[in-house]
Amino acid sequence: MSKNSMEKYKILRVLILEDIPTDAELIIRELEAGNFIVEAKIVDDELGFKKGISDFRPQIILSDYSLPTITGLEALAIAIHECPEIPFVFITGTIGEEIAAETILNGAAGLVLKSKLHNLPQTIKNIFEDEESWMHSRFKNASDRINRRIEKNQQALNRLDEFIGHRRTGQLSNEILDDIRNMVENLRHISAEISNTTKE
Repeated sequence: MSKNSMEKYKILRVLILEDIPTDAELIIRELEAGNFIVEAKIVDDELGFKKGISDFRPQIILSDYSLPTITGLEALAIAIHECPEIPFVFITGTIGEEIAAETILNGAAGLVLKSKLHNLPQTIKNIFEDEESWMHSRFKNASDRINRRIEKNQQALNRLDEFIGHRRTGQLSNEILDDIRNMVENLRHISAEISNTTKE
């Protein structure tokens, strides 16, 4: 990490979403062992998480992947909407490669296994040192999701156009009605994605 980055993040405000207090304490200890002066806020549910984002204004968010009242991916979606400029790192137990890839595709800046918490300080330093890279990755993934939803809408519109061309009277089939509903839902998602992307 550059000297300027070290000064900027010497005191690290970190929001920890974790329902096991001892795990949260271990996270803090590892950060302190990595020469961070830690100001931490620990929360374990959605309400506390949202309040932590708005009131605590962390510099980084560390989250378990699976909690009793909220999933890590749900927390990530909230963070991207509320504070897209703040990196989000998953800290979790054993996790499959497919899920690990999904966390990054959904906009996480990184993932650290609880069994390898000693890697956490360096992971965070790398993220702060190369903020442009992870923000670009988040933007690209959001753009890919938007394009996939647009493509699905186009396919549904094509089926609707074909149906109307062959049947100009009578009731719409259940399949077409489902297509229309899916188009509306996709448009909502596209609007949300564009809003989040422009914030970044």
